[in-house]
Amino acid sequence: MGAWDKMLSYPNDKVSLLVANVINGPGAIVQKDWEGVIARANSKGKRIIGYVRTGYLGASWQKFETRLGSTDLADWTMQIQQDVDLWYR
Repeated sequence: MGAWDKMLSYPNDKVSLLVANVINGPGAIVQKDWEGVIARANSKGKRIIGYVRTGYLGASWQKFETRLGSTDLADWTMQIQQDVDLWYR
């Protein structure tokens, strides 16, 4: 988490918004290291955006799949909503 320590040391007028990307999404289990660094960032007045993988909603030529192996728009939408909910928790 050394890079995060460095970003947290910058004044908020230089670095005030950070993106947390825990392997392309929040995951189903809270990782204590990330929980701690996010709490520290909040205590320093930084805003954190949790990264959510969209897979271009399955519409790109790369045909990204959801964690359950789907390229369907509805399945991507459901996964994205679940990930956003997980970040808020």
